[in-house]
Amino acid sequence: ARAREAARGAGRVPLGHENRDETRAYHAYLQNRDQRETAELGARIGAVDDVVKSLEYKQMEDREALDSQMELLQKELGWLKQQVSHVPRASVQGRGKSHGIASHRLLRGKLHRLARGESNKDYVGQRAPVPEWRVPWEVDWPAYEPTEFTHAKVVAQPIWADPPDAAEVDYDYRRSFEQLIVCSPIGRPLNPRGRTGTSGRGLLGKWGPNHAADPIVLRRKPRGPDEAEHDASGVPGGVLFQMVAIMRADSGQWAIPGGMVDDGELVSETLRREFTEEAGAITDVMKQADLEDALDDVFKVMHACANTLQKE
Repeated sequence: ARAREAARGAGRVPLGHENRDETRAYHAYLQNRDQRETAELGARIGAVDDVVKSLEYKQMEDREALDSQMELLQKELGWLKQQVSHVPRASVQGRGKSHGIASHRLLRGKLHRLARGESNKDYVGQRAPVPEWRVPWEVDWPAYEPTEFTHAKVVAQPIWADPPDAAEVDYDYRRSFEQLIVCSPIGRPLNPRGRTGTSGRGLLGKWGPNHAADPIVLRRKPRGPDEAEHDASGVPGGVLFQMVAIMRADSGQWAIPGGMVDDGELVSETLRREFTEEAGAITDVMKQADLEDALDDVFKVMHACANTLQKE
């Protein structure tokens, strides 16, 4: 029996050495598989990392948009608080940025129309159409393309005109009675009432606010010696008044006489000068002298008040 067993075992290979080549091939396969899976995992990690970075960047953009929206909401909240505390009462002061912001917000619902129209012949064809609902700057309108227009009179650089480049103007020394001066990305002040369909200065000399002084001159309606009492039934106060008005040569519209305030000029001086130029052209020498005396009396008190306010 021992002989037969030895004979059978003489041709056997020791355990663990019968498939050495197959074992090497299997280990190589495992190694390649690990390397391939490691590479795939690395690629997936890189892709996930890119997505995370993209989300972080978008989150940053969203945060900036939210911050901008929050700033607008805070401004709106400020306006509501001013409304509750009766803003018109503060406007009696007539000065300061808060008055300008309050006035602008109170008139927010009233869209400008003359600034989008072409009643002045020099503006015909110089405005891109702007529907009313797109007038406010708060309404997003990426395709808005206003017509660039600055009149040749302004381009000629008269003494009262700003330099052609709006970025050269120091707006810290200018005041708007509408709101704080806000500039576009190219440095041009935005119209506080919204889009007008025109960029540039048009017929205006200044970038930003262009202050005008228009005097409202009234008198009680006179009655002739043989004239009966005026019928003032239904008139508040029971008194009839007359107002000085002029017809504009450029548009044919009735308007209050007045004009632009020069740099460093008192408003009262502008009122007197513009009223005399536009409504005081009288050919009769004696009547002209009487008018000058009357204007001295009318604007004397106004000049004193304006001078006091300007100093304050």
